[in-house]
Amino acid sequence: MGIACAAGAFGQATNALANRGETQPVWCRHWRGRPTVVLVMYGSFTLLPTTLFVSRVARTIDHAPPVLFGWLLAALAALFMVRTDTLWKH
Repeated sequence: MGIACAAGAFGQATNALANRGETQPVWCRHWRGRPTVVLVMYGSFTLLPTTLFVSRVARTIDHAPPVLFGWLLAALAALFMVRTDTLWKH
C-alpha cells in the first residue's frame, strides 16, 4: 500500500504544477511565483515519510515503505504526468 501513497503524492504534486498554465508545459514555467503550490507540495512531501516510516501511523492506515522498485514506479508516475502534459500542450 505504500507504493500507492507514494505514487499518489508524486502524481498530485506533478499535476499541481502541470495545471498552472494552459499552454506551457511544466518544465517551461517558474514555480517560485506560486508560493501556495510550493507550500502544498512541501506539506505533501513532509507527510509522505510520516505515513510510510512512522510505524504507528503506517500500521493505522495499513501502509509500509515501498521497496526500491516501488519507489521507481512512483517516480515514473510523476515522469509520465510531465510527459503527458508536454505532449498535450505542444
